[in-house]
Amino acid sequence: MRTPVTLHCHTTYDSLDGLIKHEELVQFAKENGLEHIGIAQHGNFDGWVKFYKLCKKNNINPVIGYEAYMSTSVESKDVYHMVIIPRDFPELCKLFKLHNEFGIKENFYRKARILLPQLKELKNSFFLTGCLASILWQKKDKIDLLLPNFKKGLGDNLYLEIMPNSDPEQIEYNKLLVEKSAQYNIPLIVTTDSHYSSPEKAIAQKHMMAAAAHTKVYELKYFSNPDFYLYTGDDIKTRMNYIDEKTLEEAVENTYRVASQVKLEIPIKLRLPKFKGEIKFWWEGK
Repeated sequence: MRTPVTLHCHTTYDSLDGLIKHEELVQFAKENGLEHIGIAQHGNFDGWVKFYKLCKKNNINPVIGYEAYMSTSVESKDVYHMVIIPRDFPELCKLFKLHNEFGIKENFYRKARILLPQLKELKNSFFLTGCLASILWQKKDKIDLLLPNFKKGLGDNLYLEIMPNSDPEQIEYNKLLVEKSAQYNIPLIVTTDSHYSSPEKAIAQKHMMAAAAHTKVYELKYFSNPDFYLYTGDDIKTRMNYIDEKTLEEAVENTYRVASQVKLEIPIKLRLPKFKGEIKFWWEGK
């Protein structure tokens, strides 16, 4: 089985959360023959310029995603996760604006949040349904009401996101999504929600998360297992053997279908202000 393109990945720029360096991501891509690699930080775009430049330098297609914090209304205090992946630079700019102008200035509650109905404005993006913090899992009793509305609003850009970590809830969620994928004809996609490059680094990331949460490591409710690393195809096949192999292979191939449609050509250059008239520095006198 091919190694999936990492589309849901948290780097060191995801403060006190991700522990993967950009250089490690690029090295992983090279070692596994990947032409694309992606990041998706929690509610921010930090480090995207460095990531873009490093990928371009190494002839790898950069996929800049965004793990959005979603709410159903401005009044709601609920927060759900969803990964948004713009196809091109104008769409990325539109997402920047939505995050800054609305998420931060108008709908900030502990985190910069955007509204679920606003996803319709992003017509040139892919949408992955997210981890266990997805609204589909948090309100799983209403999944048969939510999915038809998601499909109607987001169309062919919507993917149901399954993950290989061994959390019992995640396995149950994966099985549910496989069932709903067939029922509603919405494609599956494999992501790894990677927060560190290898299992050995899980404990370091857990200490970092405990510091962020102001709690003790053994009291931390998140990341109960060392499964949030960069997976190869063999890892995926072994971890997710409870899913039909053909179904799983198709979900892996969908990572390539999504990544190959992302074409970010970003004009990164030094932009200095233009001044009119004669300019004198302070040391030149009046």
